[in-house]
Order: sequence, then structure tokens, then C-alpha cells
Amino acid sequence: MTSETKFGTTDGTWFLLGDAVTQAAGRRGGYLARLRDAVASIYPDRRLELVAAGRAGDRVPELRDRLFAEVLPRDPAGVVVVVGVTDVWYASRGQATPIDEYRAALADIVRGCRERRVPVWLCTPMVVGERIGVANSFDEGLDRCADAVRQVAATEGAGLVDLRRRFRDELTRTNDRDRAHGLLTVDGVHPNDAGSRLIESAIREALGMDVTRGGERVLRHIVLFRWVPQVDASELASIERQFRQLAREIPGVLGFECGTDNSPEGLQQGFTHAYVVTFRDEAARDAYLPHPAHQAFVDRVKPRLAQALVVDFWGDADRKG
Repeated sequence: MTSETKFGTTDGTWFLLGDAVTQAAGRRGGYLARLRDAVASIYPDRRLELVAAGRAGDRVPELRDRLFAEVLPRDPAGVVVVVGVTDVWYASRGQATPIDEYRAALADIVRGCRERRVPVWLCTPMVVGERIGVANSFDEGLDRCADAVRQVAATEGAGLVDLRRRFRDELTRTNDRDRAHGLLTVDGVHPNDAGSRLIESAIREALGMDVTRGGERVLRHIVLFRWVPQVDASELASIERQFRQLAREIPGVLGFECGTDNSPEGLQQGFTHAYVVTFRDEAARDAYLPHPAHQAFVDRVKPRLAQALVVDFWGDADRKG
């Protein structure tokens, strides 16, 4: 078995081996929680478990040791090594990992998995600081470590998830104010919601998760409104027209539906109107939310709302024919 093994073709437990980022990744909104949701949706007929094997402060040599002591004895179906930034970041404590030791530990990880026929993917370290216009303090060391991960993955036959490149490309595109943090991380290191989505997307793509398995997938954006009493029928009709127009104006929107509640269960809690916006993918949704036309709509309805509730989920595309 190699890293070319297609994810989801067999049942089993996959381990995400990493540091504090992975330790917290199973929480709501974390990259592992998002991966679990994706797996449950895409592979409902498979017994696939994703396990976080994260421990705060672990450098690559500690990841290697835990792989042999804790992960491989559990007969994993696959391993993704989410290499953290600690090997470089701890230079401030005099505990940076020498690059030769770093490279050797990575090679040990891949060889240990290969000997047991366990597919393995290596992730490059992400960021310590989000600035693009000038160098962050640890950029040189992180670039050196990321190059080592790429080299080991290529020479030893492991899969590669180039998170550093993905983060830097996204920051180049979005960090026009050269902020130190707040776009993809909460503090320059630990991912926020956007960073977690980026990690989840990169790992999902690298593992080859078949998002079209069982049919094309689309992102449903569910909006429930409870209006203040002063909003009358004519204004509601005008608001609906404006909401519907967004689907025509903004790229990536595949559909729009709306309706008034008629449930007999009595569980509405005052919500009377439901709206469903269907997006091609998360990128389309993320472009829709700050779009000027959508923001103008939000500015209009916000003073008229007593309460709003929004949930998003992946669903099956409507089948034709």
C-alpha cells in the first residue's frame, strides 16, 4: 500500500499526527471536525474513522517517536503527518530542530509506514506570522523545513500536502494590509475558521476524497428569519425579490428557494420565513458573503429582524431527468 491508495476504498482508521494544532482540530470548526463531516457525507457506507494524534509542543522527532509507539501498533489505514512550526518556533528557546535531524526524522516516519504498508502523507509547516510585504521572524527557517518536507516526500514516496504554499498563496491574495495575524490564524500560528477550512480542503484534495461519490455535491446555505411585527406583506415581498436577485448577480450561486413556515409541530420558535441559497462550493459562499450586493441586502434587513439563524451543509445536487 502506498500514498497513491485511494481514500475510502476500504474501511479503517486514519490518524492525523501533529502538534497543538491537530490536538485541537477535532473541536467544532477545526480542520479535523470538518474532515469528519466530509467523510460522513461522502462515504456514508464506509466505516472510516479519523483520529487526532496531536500533542502540544511536539517537534518532528517526537512525532516520529509517537508514530512508532502509539500509531503504528494500532494498524492504521493511513497516516497524515501535520508537521507543526515548533521545530522552528522553538529557536527562541534554543530548542530548534537541526535541519539534518528534521530531515532524518521525516524519512524515518515514511519508511516506518512503508514497511507496514501504511499510506502516509507529509504536510509542510504553515506560518508563524501572516505578513507578506516584509518577512516574518521565522520565514527563513520555515521555508527551509518546508523544502525538507517536499524533498523527503519526493525521494521516499510519500504523499505531499503543501500547507505552507497554500497559506502563503492565500495570504498573498488577501493580506493587502500586511496584517500580522487575523486572516488565517488567531495569533499568527493557530488557525482560525478560515485557516481550518484551508487545511481541511488541502488534506481532502491530497487524499483524493471523491466529493462526487454518489452524485455531485453542492453547498446549501439555510437562512431562517423572524421579523419584527412592523414588517408588512408588501415589504416582505420586496425583500424576497432583492434576496432572489442576489442569486442572479453573484457568481457561484446555483439556486435560490424560499417559503413561509407551515409546519404543524409547533417548534418554529417564532421563525416564519426560510431561505435556501445553493452554492457551487465553499469558495463561492465565501465570495458571496462579503459581496457588496449581499452586504447591501444585509444592511436593509438587519433593522427589521427580531432574530436570524443560519446553517450550511453539503448536500446532493438535484438530479435531472
